[in-house]
Amino acid sequence: MGTLWQDMRYGFRILVRNPGFSFVVVALMAIGVGTNTAVFSILNACLIRPLPYEEPDRIVVLRGRDLQGTGTAVSYPDYLDWCRQSECFDEIGCYRFGDGPMNIISAHGAEPCFGGLVSSSFFRIFGVRPAAGRLLAEEDDHPAAAPVVVISHAFWRRHFGADPNAIGKPIGLLGFDWTIIGVTNPGFQYPPYGQEPADIWIAAGFTERDGDRGSRGLNVLGRLKADVSIQQAQAEMDTVCARLAAEHASTNAGWSAHTEVLQDRIAGKKERALLITMGAVVFVFMLTCTNVAGLFFARGVTREREMAVRSALGGTRTRLMRLMLVENVILAQLGGGLGVLGATWAIKLLTRTDMIASMLLPVGFFRLDVYVLGFALAISVLAVPLFGLLPSICCSSFSLARTLATGGRTVFGSRGRNAAHTGLVAGQITFTIVLLVAAGLLIRSLANVITADPGFNPENVLAMDFQLPVPKYADEKAKLAFYKQFHEQLGAIPGIDKAGLAWPLFEGWNWWFYVEGESTPAPDQATRAKYKAVSPGYFGAMGIHLLKGRYFDERDHIDSKSVAIVDETLAKRYWPDGDPIGRRIQAKKGPDPNAPWLEIIGVVGHIKNDGVEASSKMQVYRPLFQEVRHGGGSIVLRTKADPKDFVAAVKDAAYRIDQQQLVSNARTLDEILWGHSTTRRFITCLLSVFAGIALILSAVGIYAINRYSTSRRTQEFGIRMALGADKNDVLKLVLRKSLMPVLIGAGVGLVGTLAVAHVLSSLLFELSPWDPATYMAVVLLLAGVALLASYIPARRAAKVDPMVALRYE
Repeated sequence: MGTLWQDMRYGFRILVRNPGFSFVVVALMAIGVGTNTAVFSILNACLIRPLPYEEPDRIVVLRGRDLQGTGTAVSYPDYLDWCRQSECFDEIGCYRFGDGPMNIISAHGAEPCFGGLVSSSFFRIFGVRPAAGRLLAEEDDHPAAAPVVVISHAFWRRHFGADPNAIGKPIGLLGFDWTIIGVTNPGFQYPPYGQEPADIWIAAGFTERDGDRGSRGLNVLGRLKADVSIQQAQAEMDTVCARLAAEHASTNAGWSAHTEVLQDRIAGKKERALLITMGAVVFVFMLTCTNVAGLFFARGVTREREMAVRSALGGTRTRLMRLMLVENVILAQLGGGLGVLGATWAIKLLTRTDMIASMLLPVGFFRLDVYVLGFALAISVLAVPLFGLLPSICCSSFSLARTLATGGRTVFGSRGRNAAHTGLVAGQITFTIVLLVAAGLLIRSLANVITADPGFNPENVLAMDFQLPVPKYADEKAKLAFYKQFHEQLGAIPGIDKAGLAWPLFEGWNWWFYVEGESTPAPDQATRAKYKAVSPGYFGAMGIHLLKGRYFDERDHIDSKSVAIVDETLAKRYWPDGDPIGRRIQAKKGPDPNAPWLEIIGVVGHIKNDGVEASSKMQVYRPLFQEVRHGGGSIVLRTKADPKDFVAAVKDAAYRIDQQQLVSNARTLDEILWGHSTTRRFITCLLSVFAGIALILSAVGIYAINRYSTSRRTQEFGIRMALGADKNDVLKLVLRKSLMPVLIGAGVGLVGTLAVAHVLSSLLFELSPWDPATYMAVVLLLAGVALLASYIPARRAAKVDPMVALRYE
């Protein structure tokens, strides 16, 4: 123990005497440990840390599946049957949250809030307990119940100052007066991140009806019994769905269910991208260790005479190795500590970016908990053998007589040491070229996403949402009057070029249809499209091109013939060589004499409803003034100036019609499209930063190692120049020696990119993983950096004065 303490004191003295070397090594280790710690904190938050619910491993997601295997929502009658017929769950619950905010009327006035419908079992699934009052009960979850609402703890504090007397107070929502019965416990949020936290919850059974099984709009969750596995639950759901398919063939034939643990489902959406990012940062760590190993190796060679003297005085090889490893441990721990500190700052900086803010993450989502700190300590300890073992072995192995006789004038001496030197430089280049190729592919793919055509023109387009209170606008005439008056008011606002209304704004509802003249499909093989109800002016405001026929106009009202507009994808499928104008479709899974036929009056371009990367189904549009059963919608305005300047004018227009009508959720179409690429931008930015760090580290490593090696060959260069070699000969000699490991590393790296490109292929958009332009750009960039890092020491060596060099010791 005494000798270990002696080695530690000596190590500190040596490092203090070489502040430049010590600073570089500590800085490199801080970069390696810091980047890994910061990214692991993200990985830990999204994939590893348990969800903030009671026994989260027992909470599962139950999704419907159609014939194509696509996950879908569930109808309310199916949900009720699942509850009655399943035995593997302690609880099964449902919920449906709106795409945008709802309007509430309280003593504080009208304002938007987020929330939705939930079953009475919803809170029990998550183990939620009331902070005040009570939560929803079975008696609240049916149509004849009194209208009651549960509010979030944050809403309670924001609006009622956490006053216990808020329980029992009324709140206006959807045209009804609801009574507040309870407050959830602090911090409860579902989903745990990625959406606006809910403010209110009302009983699903109060509004849902045990009716149409084909109307699928609910999400279902369950809590497994303690002794039930996910496989057993899946087998039971298969049996239940098969039974329902036999009993209700017209709506359920071919439909099944998929059971998945909630943690896996939430993590699965980002798992691949996050693991790729973690793999990239591990490459940075390995590059850091290789870089530091090269520095220690070069420095160890310069200390060869010192080690020889120690060996001559009785020092064993084990003691010499331990001495060098102790120095390595000191530097690694200093670098690791600074890396953790840097990771803390990086996480704080990251959470303040717009990109992270758009992900709607709760406060403290990324934090340095015990798992992250343990990870940082582990990689700091792991770094020591990775960067210190090889230099310690090589530099403690030498010929005592030859070393003392030469006075330390050789550089690496043996073939083994030359091979180690070449391998370290080549390793740096290998890691760097893999990261650069990965970053280059993702950058080009992101550029393709940003420049892709979504099928509409998002420039200068404002979107906002509104809702119609149910009692006040219960009949179609009242809704139609509001739609028409609101549409006229919007069109009259100065600076508005085009105005339209839509329900919904994006994606659309699932809509099964039958084409006149086609063979009758089986109920479980009906064709599905995405359906929207839109007003005149919508297509112009969105910038959706008309290909055939006409847009909706004043001729398409509630008393006129039923019409529709289809997109080019649907038209090409059913009438590839004919004219779809005048053809008819029916909104059913088969011919029904009671269902109206819709005459096609126009064909428009296909649009990407959910981002340019998502696959988009065929689309059908109906006139909003014919289809007035909807209780709200979205506003789309094409403006002549900044769209956000018109938000107040739109709210005033709604207020003039109905003083309780609140228009909210203002955003531009550019912002919506930009939000679709948030995860891609986040991953691309991180990987680009890591690739940039790798490039800098490689340049520093190549320069430092070559500078050490050329400084040790000063006498050799003097002899060569005394024998007739000129400066160019020395320059070429040094460059050839320096660039050979670079070429070897580049070759190995390009082979390694084959595996990386295969992994990245799922993240690429309209780009081949073997894109030659990316590979060529990476090779040229790395070649330029390596040449510059090698040229500076080589140029210095070429300027050596032969007389000075011959006297060099």
